[in-house]
Amino acid sequence: MLIGAIGIIVCSFLLCFYTIPILVKIANRFNIYDTQSHIKKHNRNITFLGGVAMILAFIIPISLFLPEEIQKPKYLNAYLILITIIFLHGIGDDFFNYSPKRKFFIQALLCSLLIYKTGFYLPLGSMFAKFAISQNVSFIITLISAVGIVNAYNLIDGSDGLAASISLIASLFYATCFYLDGNSFFCIVALSAASALTAFLLYNKPPAYIFMGDSGSLFIGMLLATFTFVLIEEKSSTLALNVSNRVILAFSFLSIPILDMVRLFAIRIYNKKSPFKGDNNHIHHLMANIGFTSKQILLIIVTFQILIIGIAFLSLDKSWIGFVIINISIYTIGIQSLRQLKTYLSSRKINIGLNQIESEDKNKVG
Repeated sequence: MLIGAIGIIVCSFLLCFYTIPILVKIANRFNIYDTQSHIKKHNRNITFLGGVAMILAFIIPISLFLPEEIQKPKYLNAYLILITIIFLHGIGDDFFNYSPKRKFFIQALLCSLLIYKTGFYLPLGSMFAKFAISQNVSFIITLISAVGIVNAYNLIDGSDGLAASISLIASLFYATCFYLDGNSFFCIVALSAASALTAFLLYNKPPAYIFMGDSGSLFIGMLLATFTFVLIEEKSSTLALNVSNRVILAFSFLSIPILDMVRLFAIRIYNKKSPFKGDNNHIHHLMANIGFTSKQILLIIVTFQILIIGIAFLSLDKSWIGFVIINISIYTIGIQSLRQLKTYLSSRKINIGLNQIESEDKNKVG
């Protein structure tokens, strides 16, 4: 089994690593580039076909080389089909720029099928022990969570290496939890995703050579949504964690994209705009507007995510609700600090400009 697992991991890396240059050549030949806008700003022609390499590096090894002794879930074929469909939806969006309503409808439909075919449900009865929660309510909340995670990773993909890096970190931590839980199948799946992301990141790190596109971010988002449900639902005696512990860990792995998405939606709704209408108010946009480079943005956000995960491991004896509140507070302080820094730098720039004007006027008078 170990040899088969290593084979899948190595195959995922090599497939992604060697497919990307081919995709770049195809993109250059047929002018398949990511269009620039007020949200997407890059100085070179960069293709969005990275998701193609990532899904090939995931689907092929899992489908062909998964060891026979590993117990596969009954829904594996249906799951791989759903993963492929959401990838195709993403690549269609990359080419044809679907409307927000259409994208949301398709994502909701695919996430509904994911829940139906796999039987994934958040254990709300254990999470909210004082409330009687019906199956329909459980389905709706699980669906909202799935669509939220998928969208969160789609929205955070706006700076070189960012989405790939935080997805890689999350995948590695999920793989570790699955290993400790004795869940060999999802451990290998998470490691395969991490391997593909590592290869992709070599080309996507600042300055990016290729983007993952909506096809890649939606694909990764559904993978991480799946990992989240599996981890929270896991009932393993190997790893002595209750539901609250598992929610804390899962939320820490995904916290930055989720909190940034919730903040963006809240601001857009408050301003009477569609929550799905894109803008340049993401956390990476705020940092870029201050003057941080792509490398600095990547380093700061990755450090922040690792810090949050570290706090999670120190908070396993606490309530998951309290941990979420702490995360929200830390994130809010971080966003407010960025705004204050931007205000300070803007006022300083204005003062420097005024001083220069005054100095020039004095020289003219003299």
